[in-house]
Amino acid sequence: MSNRIYDFIKTVTSSGTAVALSSTNLKVNTAIVQAEHDNTGYILVGGATALYSTGRGISLGVPVADTTPPSVVFSSSRDGSNEVDLNDIYIDAETNGDGVKVVYTLA
Repeated sequence: MSNRIYDFIKTVTSSGTAVALSSTNLKVNTAIVQAEHDNTGYILVGGATALYSTGRGISLGVPVADTTPPSVVFSSSRDGSNEVDLNDIYIDAETNGDGVKVVYTLA
């Protein structure tokens, strides 16, 4: 059985408020979260406490022209157990309107 690949863009409307990547439980095998190429500020990725103002989470820096924007990968275990739930991954942005691209796989 092959994995199906999906993608979407998630934007932070109001800086200082952590936003879940999914509004419902969405358990996936693997997810890649990449800063949008036109972001003007930093993105923080992590749990519900990921906030730019506190520095909690993994920082995806401001993309630099002609380079691949920074990204982070979340993956389930090799046997497919312990899937990653996109409802448990949050982002916050330094700048209103900045966001991430998310690509994920489902079996």
